[in-house]
Amino acid sequence: MAAFKRILGIMLMTVGFAGALMALAMLFDPEIEDPAGTSIFTFAFSSLFLIPGFLLFKNSRNKAQLSKTERMEKTFYAVLHSNSLAAISDYDFAVQNKVSRQEAREFLEKKALELGASADANDRGMVVYHFGG
Repeated sequence: MAAFKRILGIMLMTVGFAGALMALAMLFDPEIEDPAGTSIFTFAFSSLFLIPGFLLFKNSRNKAQLSKTERMEKTFYAVLHSNSLAAISDYDFAVQNKVSRQEAREFLEKKALELGASADANDRGMVVYHFGG
């Protein structure tokens, strides 16, 4: 559904942007009797497509980002409860959540500060976070 909203938003923005460009071009067309009035009407009409398209696109991106964060939260607590050592590596967390290693590291750093965890780095660059236990 988010992908559909994103595509619909892009399509509406495209139509709105084309109308806005047409309104701008009308200002300089010598064959139009009232270029300012026609241009304003055309721009107002195109904004009926441009603004909702932008809002649809923006909201679909925010919801997708929120669901990724929720998924990472859920995985984080599931790993903590299943792991007797309460240790999570940035690499394993990234693989489990299908995110980049940098995103996983940023999320785990935030949780480590929140929960007072320690972190150890090995010689291969993998960081393991220890959340008590």
